[in-house]
Amino acid sequence: MLNYGEKFVRAGSVAHRSSISSRIAEASWMTGKYDILTELLAESPELATQDFAVGLGQALLAIQARDRESFSSTIGALRSAVARDLTPSTTSSMHACHGLIFKLHVLYEVEALSGMNPSSHGRQLSNEVLDRRLDVLGAFLAEKQYILALRRAVMQISASVKPLLCISSLL
Repeated sequence: MLNYGEKFVRAGSVAHRSSISSRIAEASWMTGKYDILTELLAESPELATQDFAVGLGQALLAIQARDRESFSSTIGALRSAVARDLTPSTTSSMHACHGLIFKLHVLYEVEALSGMNPSSHGRQLSNEVLDRRLDVLGAFLAEKQYILALRRAVMQISASVKPLLCISSLL
């Protein structure tokens, strides 16, 4: 599916590219095919600021490259974009703002596990803390799976994860 989507993006218009790029970015980091993600961002760098999943992919590429400056600016830009969407109408109830809160949850997970942010070095992450963060999602199984896949991706490309946080013990 990822290969098919990649061919579709190359052949399609810019409108089609932006509509499917989110799925391609997500599939590429979930499968560990960062070369496809790199190619996607090289062809359309503006997508990283327009789409959360593509921006998240850019942050993962920064972790892989050990580029703290790019990582911090990407996470900051994504956090600012989510914050701009927090309006009185989108925060009127937990149901209304669930998607935005989930995006902030995702950004924290990436930032905390990557070890790329100097301000997060003092934070102690343990399996217990990560389990509790997962429990906060409640019955949203798809979101739990997304977080677990993201944790795996970050841990695979990050050299700073402590041995205590073994990938297999989190899955």
